[in-house]
Amino acid sequence: MASKSSPTSKEVHEERNDFMKDLVYRDGWVELHFVGNTKKVDPVGLPDGNLIATLGGYSLYSGDGEPRPPNKKFATLTRSDADVICKLLASGIYCMLIADSGSKRPSDGFMVKYTDWVTAQHQLKTCDIAAIPALQLEAKTGFSHSVGVLRLYKRTKLTCTHIFYRPWASHVWSITAGQVREADVHEADVQPALHDDASKIWRPTSFKTFPLDQKHKRLLLISFFAGFWRSQNLIKNSKKCAQTIGDLLGDSSIRPSAVSADLAEAGCRPLSPSLALRLFRELIAEARSLLSKRTRPVSRNQTFVLLLAMVEPELFSSELLKDFINKD
Repeated sequence: MASKSSPTSKEVHEERNDFMKDLVYRDGWVELHFVGNTKKVDPVGLPDGNLIATLGGYSLYSGDGEPRPPNKKFATLTRSDADVICKLLASGIYCMLIADSGSKRPSDGFMVKYTDWVTAQHQLKTCDIAAIPALQLEAKTGFSHSVGVLRLYKRTKLTCTHIFYRPWASHVWSITAGQVREADVHEADVQPALHDDASKIWRPTSFKTFPLDQKHKRLLLISFFAGFWRSQNLIKNSKKCAQTIGDLLGDSSIRPSAVSADLAEAGCRPLSPSLALRLFRELIAEARSLLSKRTRPVSRNQTFVLLLAMVEPELFSSELLKDFINKD
């Protein structure tokens, strides 16, 4: 029999519940809402919490207490979930580098990790050469790719034309350029290349053909041509984009409807609410698998704007990218 001074199991259970409620309250919630293309957010039906940011047709809110039941929002998560997701996004951003000008149809380009690209830019301020792993893409009469070390020097003329962060990009990286070891980068032959000879800035680490399926090849080609298509006002022309991709892959069966979905998945178009919901469900599941326990409350901050960048990538690139780069 338990003494009067000892708590009963019921009291312990209630105390634990109170503790968890307090923990959730201090943690708070984040909600993403689809509000359409209205320029002004209508407060009717939206939460009483703080509006963090709006981007395109989406709004991001955060508040204290437990998450509310589903209403007009398409994604609800705790601040801890949101914090982990933002860290996942920040570490999984990739960019497409093109040697040609934006008005000329590109034939060579490189997919690199955004963090590597920024680090290389910083290194070039004090050093003559920097080297980073990369996936080289060639799209002339056909499509080919190879993995190696991209040598950058102060006169290298490469333009960042597209920034994207999607699960597919991390998957492509893990089976291609992720194979380049740290030693390959440091031991690379990084002698300065001629300014007008782009081929000399590339040293393949391996001539092995990595197994990319047709879906990933389409997404890579879309990311590769994204900057050029924007400059030519073709980014919304799914038929024209499908024809280009089909010609390069030797596949005449590629339909504009499939490419239209690919354009959204590659980060060239805003996601529909249904696609955004599917994407955030995947991210929330991944975040919660990494978030075994929380040791301190997560405060609201502008990093959560990355959640909006997932659904409005083009607006993120044009409006928020400079601020994001400056934080690096």
